[in-house]
Amino acid sequence: FSVTGKLTYRNDDEANDGIVGSYGKNSTIKNIWIEHTKTGMWIENSYHLKISGCRMRNTIADGINFCVGMRASTIENCSTRGTGDDCFAIWPTVRGQQAYKPGFNRIVHCTGQLPFLANGGALYGGQSNKIEHCAFIDISQGCGILISSTFPVAGQGIDNNFSGTTVVKDCYIKGCGGFDHYWDWSAAVEICPDKRSI
Repeated sequence: FSVTGKLTYRNDDEANDGIVGSYGKNSTIKNIWIEHTKTGMWIENSYHLKISGCRMRNTIADGINFCVGMRASTIENCSTRGTGDDCFAIWPTVRGQQAYKPGFNRIVHCTGQLPFLANGGALYGGQSNKIEHCAFIDISQGCGILISSTFPVAGQGIDNNFSGTTVVKDCYIKGCGGFDHYWDWSAAVEICPDKRSI
């Protein structure tokens, strides 16, 4: 199954993502190919969701982003190429109603290549999230892996800053790290306590 868009610009206020929304408990998204949309997948408020065997190509923004209220969910055996923002991201923001306390999410056995902006695997907060057994290749304007408190994860009486044990393990990094004209220099693997501690 494929989703093939024709998007040539980015407007974050427009609903032109490949797959978006909340998927409750124990759902599966499998074997989807998404091209030329804003994000490939922008997922919120899901518990024990499994995304596997999916391909994101030439998106204007993120490949796959676990955003508001994501818990115990996995992105597995997926690949991205030519994204316009993070290839894979976990960002437990509180911009919307949070159904589950975010944490214990995994990005595993995934490959991110050639984004024209941002990073391969990015963790922006939450409890005990993991990036394991992944490959990030030719990311010249960003990090192969970024652990950062740059983006907001607190508000409305909720604080989703880093807690527990964040794990990055057994990943392959090649040709990553460089100069991003918006953010400055990036390392191949970077821990960035920007707005808050980690």
